[in-house]
Amino acid sequence: MTWVPAAAALVFAIDDFDERVSDWAVEHRPLFGSERGTRRASSVLRSILTTSAFGSALLTPSGADPGEWTASKLRGLGVEWAARGVTVLSTHALQESTNRMRPNRHGRTSFPSAHASQSFAAATLLSRNLDSISLSHSSREALRAGGFALAGLTAWARVEGEHHFPSDVLAGAALGNFLAAFVHDAFLGLPEPGAPTLQVTAGDGSFMIGINVPF
Repeated sequence: MTWVPAAAALVFAIDDFDERVSDWAVEHRPLFGSERGTRRASSVLRSILTTSAFGSALLTPSGADPGEWTASKLRGLGVEWAARGVTVLSTHALQESTNRMRPNRHGRTSFPSAHASQSFAAATLLSRNLDSISLSHSSREALRAGGFALAGLTAWARVEGEHHFPSDVLAGAALGNFLAAFVHDAFLGLPEPGAPTLQVTAGDGSFMIGINVPF
């Protein structure tokens, strides 16, 4: 979910493939029909995904004790909100630094797509949450596939709406997935913090001192 769209973005950057696909999508608008339809679809789908991601976090198991449940939920929601925030800030920073003109010529914040990065970040968080919820395998995989399908439709709506080139939304998809997975996996499901430990290793004529600080 990270390397495939990233590689695809590079493929679209070859020659004028990016522009040709963008022109075709804007001319035909096969899925959403109009520019207004693309704007509405991209915003609604992104909102559905964001709501689903945070809603699914509330359904993950967190213990029977009310205090433990509350602390666990606050931690989980905080981490997932941080993942979304990191995605938003990183996307904005890249847009400002790349300074790519949008296909409709309205602004130089085309690369990468914020709608795509936020939607795929939400789909990734939803996927992670589904792994912890008691569901049948078929139900879990159907919901997971549905989340990424909605993210893909959100990204394509931005292409049809002439707001982004295909490489913009593919790069956004890769960025959103990577950052959401990294932040989620780094801060959730880890052992409770312990005390720092000092490690000393002696060798032939040398020794190494290390400090291990769990967090």
